[in-house]
Amino acid sequence: MTFASVTTPKTGAAISIVSLFGKDAERICSETCGIPAERLKPESHLLARICEGGREVDEVVLGCLAPGRIDINCHGNPIIVRQIVSLLEKAGAEAAEPSEFMLREKLAVFSGDAIGLEAEVYSCFTHSLKACAIIKAQAEEGLKKAAAGWVKCSSREAAREAENILHNSQAARKYFRKQRIAIAGVPNCGKSTLLNRLAGDQAAIVSDVQGTTRDWVSAGARLADMQIEFIDTAGLCAEPRCEIDAESQRRSLKIARRCDGIIWLIDPAQDIHAQLEYRKELGLTSPVITAINKADMPELKALEGRLPAEVIKISAQNGFNIDKLCDKLLQTAGTEDLTVTDAVCFTYRQLEITEKIAAQEGSLKENIQQLITARPKLTFDLIS
Repeated sequence: MTFASVTTPKTGAAISIVSLFGKDAERICSETCGIPAERLKPESHLLARICEGGREVDEVVLGCLAPGRIDINCHGNPIIVRQIVSLLEKAGAEAAEPSEFMLREKLAVFSGDAIGLEAEVYSCFTHSLKACAIIKAQAEEGLKKAAAGWVKCSSREAAREAENILHNSQAARKYFRKQRIAIAGVPNCGKSTLLNRLAGDQAAIVSDVQGTTRDWVSAGARLADMQIEFIDTAGLCAEPRCEIDAESQRRSLKIARRCDGIIWLIDPAQDIHAQLEYRKELGLTSPVITAINKADMPELKALEGRLPAEVIKISAQNGFNIDKLCDKLLQTAGTEDLTVTDAVCFTYRQLEITEKIAAQEGSLKENIQQLITARPKLTFDLIS
């Protein structure tokens, strides 16, 4: 089998690379690009024209990296890229996602270092440099070193260490994927203004009219190497004004309950006690940070010393205490004690085996061997 994949990022670029790997790479490239297969020798670079039905699709540069491995450097227009992949499929290639393509290429010369191979592949598919560093560290020290050390341990000792690794993995996975944080609260409490402040962009429409946001709006931001998607939800209240508002609130609650955390925003111009009680009634299970907005309002100054200790006073409009709110978000994420070299699992394959070791299921020796040397899965396996 020969595989084709677009191995450049999915962003606007002048040049894209479509990669071929497999025993028929030279034949497929020859048929698609009109270059004799015998000219496609390793370490050679050739100019070619890809045509379909007598019409030129693109002028490309072929990079023959090794036997069965060719890069087609083409123009970055996504229509051209898709057309080239389609022509390669017609010639016998199978389209693959970049992660699967990389895994198949590495597995062709697999030496038995499973964690090292996974680290080499999945460090390329992370959202931050911190995540990349954590994953790479597992192949040098981290998980690989911990697993090798279990050979000299009893099952009980290994299980204790494995439980600690599983705990650290829960923190590390927050770097491997975007954290979704909902901004919720009563109508007109300043949720959209806070979203714009946190995202540094005019992502949401801001208005004094109650209920301006009737559907959710999201914007991305980065906090201390962590990718976060902030979601501005429709205003929540115990008695919606109409069925449209009621449906918007049902959707907002559904989204909020699926998020990794929630910022519950209070409006000091409305009944504060009622807003705090309504938050409790909703039974939100995700970690909740409570903030009271519009810190410069006279109503808030009159409440000095009477607010619950956990409530953070902020002003989304002028940025007051937004840094304190962000610090609380990071604290709630539970990643402050995690170091780059701590042993963690970063694929589901590793997680499944480490869970077995923690539960003392099966032979410790066989589980260690599986963790260190078993061939990785071909499907995208990065923990999310």
